[in-house]
Amino acid sequence: MTANAVPTSTRTAHDARKFWRVVLAIIVPIPWLAKGLQYIVLEKDYNHNADQIRYDLVHQVYRYLQWFDLLFVVLVVPSILAMVLISRRGAPRLTAAATVLMVGGFLMVLPLNIDADQLAWIAAQHNRNPAVIGRFIDAAGNDPRVGIGVLGFVIAIVIGSILIALALWRSHAIAGWAAALIGLGGATHIFIGPLGHVIHGAGLVLLAIGCVAVSRRLLTMSNDEFDLPPASGTGSYTEAQRHVTRRERLPRRGQAVDRALTPHTLFTALSLRTQDRRVIRLAADIHTPRTERSPRCPHAA
Repeated sequence: MTANAVPTSTRTAHDARKFWRVVLAIIVPIPWLAKGLQYIVLEKDYNHNADQIRYDLVHQVYRYLQWFDLLFVVLVVPSILAMVLISRRGAPRLTAAATVLMVGGFLMVLPLNIDADQLAWIAAQHNRNPAVIGRFIDAAGNDPRVGIGVLGFVIAIVIGSILIALALWRSHAIAGWAAALIGLGGATHIFIGPLGHVIHGAGLVLLAIGCVAVSRRLLTMSNDEFDLPPASGTGSYTEAQRHVTRRERLPRRGQAVDRALTPHTLFTALSLRTQDRRVIRLAADIHTPRTERSPRCPHAA
């Protein structure tokens, strides 16, 4: 008896791998450069948020720099995933650890952190009392949940950037100098002092320069290096899937058999949950051609 054919589809899915390579190559350096410039220009060392409100009353810098912060929030996770995609095959464990810390840390800070810059800007635009609103923002910043968000951000950008830099270097995805810039750029967030915001911003600019090498790698690699090709169609079996099905199992007793014994068939027969010797006999009958089989009864003609 011939095995039933597995239905297949001749429809081919569109290959969008080149599209994703180009889009990710464009995105990779943008969030780090945007946040770095915001740090350098805007993030002064204010003793209290009231001082920032008074600064915003006079200067209109945040009117433009707020869009830099938006670019960072929206594009930072896609930028991380782009680095992950080119390093995961060469350094899977380092890449996995970096992904958990960076993506998890940045997703943690989004709901737990308060945007003090935005609140100060709104207070300045509506001519609110800087002292009163400043004390309110200071109190909100002392909430324990905000501290957890800040901790997640620091872990993501310091430890995570070092791990992803090591993964990119170990997998030979980018040059060593570019990986060093990525690791050093995030590590600058451990510095605290009067010029801390400048050091942090300069570090993120270095990280963005290192990400240019990631963009170049994405543009020069082939589609097959980037990802697997699309499936041939929905609901169809691939050749590899056909081999792992159990369609080659032994037939039930009394069912005619016309095919020879294969290793897969023998393995299936021996692995059945039974101690019945008929399984072994059935396997022997399949292996023996019909013309050479001995009759079941010695008196048969």
